[in-house]
Formats: sequence, structure tokens, C-alpha cells
Amino acid sequence: MLFNSYGFIFVFLPIVFFIYFFLNYKKQTKISKAFLAIASIFFYSWWNIIYLPLILVSMIFNYKLGNILAKPVKSGGGRKAQN
Repeated sequence: MLFNSYGFIFVFLPIVFFIYFFLNYKKQTKISKAFLAIASIFFYSWWNIIYLPLILVSMIFNYKLGNILAKPVKSGGGRKAQN
């Protein structure tokens, strides 16, 4: 399935949009994010299932790296600024 195919534009995209925004409307944000991730995995693996491990490894790596970068930095080891 390609982005410009009729199957994507008229079937996949409207269904995913509807379900995603419906879940957000019902205040199920965690479920809607999980659904969007699963729909993305389905879309990328539809073309060629061989690339599924690549996208999964990429998603897990980016998630872990994002969590590491989002941790607050502990202060206390540096010098104080002098006026």
C-alpha cells in the first residue's frame, strides 16, 4: 500500500482517522496513541513484511532514547556564577 493508492486514501486513512479521533474524544489518549502506533506498523508491514523488524527496532530505539533525553538534569556539580 502506498500513500497515493486508492486503498490508502479511501479505506485505510479514513478508518484510522475516525478511530483515532473517536478514542481521543472519549478521553482514551493512551489507547489512541497505541492504536496509531499499531496502525503505522500495519501500514509499513503491508508493503513488505521483511521490513517489520526494522521499523520495530527503530521505534523501540527512538522511544528509549526519547525517555533518556527527557530525564531532568541533576544540578549541583557545577560552579556558581559570580556577579
